[in-house]
Amino acid sequence: MDVLGVGIDIIRVSRIERLLKEKGKRFKERIFTEAECNYCERFKHRAEHYAVRFAAKEAVRKAISPIFKGYYNYKDIEVVRQEDGMPGIRLHGTLSKIETQGVMFNVSLTHEHDYAVAIVLLQKNGS
Repeated sequence: MDVLGVGIDIIRVSRIERLLKEKGKRFKERIFTEAECNYCERFKHRAEHYAVRFAAKEAVRKAISPIFKGYYNYKDIEVVRQEDGMPGIRLHGTLSKIETQGVMFNVSLTHEHDYAVAIVLLQKNGS
């Protein structure tokens, strides 16, 4: 498969933890889908889960930049759990047309205490 774009992002979990405390519901509603919030809220250390999803959204933004220049918001990029338990990306809004172009995302997420990292490859299907 041909790689069309790659994105990587690292973020301090403490930054997201601070935003969750200071902005709370407003921050979550602006950045995350309802399903993402439901997932993250299940955990004791929820800031780690929000942080890695934020990093994934940034990594997707970087990966799609060679093929998409239009406007979108963070909620148009959703981190999902695939049937096999691995992370995946689902696009909404103006970004959804990317998925009709025969592409796929490969995603790797990790978080450890105060850091969350995401890497995303955007690949052409069937190449």
